[in-house]
Amino acid sequence: MEGETRLEIARVEGETRLELSPTGFGRLLLSCFAVPAIGIAAVVGGPVGIGVAAALSVGYGALFWRLGRMRLLLDGEGIERHGVFSRKRLAWGDIQGYSFSSIDPSAGAGGVGAIQGGVVGVLVVAALRSAFKKPAHTALHSGRLLLRGAGTKLKVDPGFRDVVLALEQTFAEVHRRLADTTRFGPLTFDGSTLTHVKKGALALMEIEKVSVGSSGTVTIRKVGKRLSWVSLPMARIDNLMLLLEKLADRGVSVEVAGACYLPGATLHLIDRLAAAQRSLPSARVHQP
Repeated sequence: MEGETRLEIARVEGETRLELSPTGFGRLLLSCFAVPAIGIAAVVGGPVGIGVAAALSVGYGALFWRLGRMRLLLDGEGIERHGVFSRKRLAWGDIQGYSFSSIDPSAGAGGVGAIQGGVVGVLVVAALRSAFKKPAHTALHSGRLLLRGAGTKLKVDPGFRDVVLALEQTFAEVHRRLADTTRFGPLTFDGSTLTHVKKGALALMEIEKVSVGSSGTVTIRKVGKRLSWVSLPMARIDNLMLLLEKLADRGVSVEVAGACYLPGATLHLIDRLAAAQRSLPSARVHQP
């Protein structure tokens, strides 16, 4: 049915096939522009006004229909996106890398809403935050996963219902195939040293922690330094979730804001490391 996520299990091969439909936000946004435009044309009246209103109605109607036909399909072979005007497909084995960002759109909006919109602004921000009350790291509120293949880019974004199901499967398939990569955009990590193209190298023991903020900024701190060693937008670091997994697996402290989505495997590694660090005995100074 339209508007529902279809999860099919192929009986013969035991293959999971996922079909996601659009959320309807695109249609709602289109209506916000279409209705006033058609109304203005109709008010103008006369043959010209009526003709423009009719043309706009047909055009917007066709676009409205196509928005509802968007689909995101995943199976054992790859991922396919049916967009408004195009169709793209990438086989899992053809994906060379990805960029990913996950941002909390309400972060820092409270002050702006209160200043610019008064009571209305505050109410809007409050409604926005209320809509995002979900368990930490389990929702992609704003951002996207951009997959790269040879001459093809395919986007996975919150425009689809239950998009987290697609993200989980995609990250699992891609990470399994990119497990040996050492390049992450301006960073490289060989298992013992993290290197930035301009800042040089950091040994594991020199990394105090890696943090990802709700605004989508990745900050790497060096032990003993007050300022960050490197600060980059999430989307600038290729295969970021894979890098976080590799760092956490080597014992590097990783902190991620709750509003940022994390794949299940990445979250498991980070949580396991945090639990192990909490179980370590804390140093105490005994006064004579």
